[in-house]
Amino acid sequence: EDMATILATHKTGTLSLQGISTLPAELAIILTQHKGETLGLDGLTDISVETATAFGSYEKNLWLDGLLDISPEAAIALAGKQMQLTLNGIVELPDDVAKALARHQGELLLDQILSISDEAAASIASHHGGLSMKNLENISNEAAEQLNNITDSLNLQLDYINPDSSAEILRN
Repeated sequence: EDMATILATHKTGTLSLQGISTLPAELAIILTQHKGETLGLDGLTDISVETATAFGSYEKNLWLDGLLDISPEAAIALAGKQMQLTLNGIVELPDDVAKALARHQGELLLDQILSISDEAAASIASHHGGLSMKNLENISNEAAEQLNNITDSLNLQLDYINPDSSAEILRN
């Protein structure tokens, strides 16, 4: 706890604690006092609802790229006002998690998502802030139509675009 308090006083740039794989909520609360631009916890492999709740109030960039999945409850708690929330370790986006993450109010990076269901696309399209899904392999026409409703930046680096859905994507 003392070390977390000391580290939280870091005032500039990025505080990256990549070696931490688990983090109790009490320490997460202390770390959210970090005054720099980014708190990087890419070594974190699991997140409890309590820890996610603590990070939900953090208003800077939050990197959690070590998470391979997240529960809908933790996603709801985490989806706060971060300028940027990166969850680049997650490869699947269940519909209920997409709905929860849509509440996030900043840039959302989900760059390891390989596919997205029509329902998940409809949910995530209501997100306010930029959305990045760089590894999305392909999407249906319906998902393309839904993602086209995103009002902020949309970053997709598709390997293949279905000719029928390309018009929808290009319309954005």
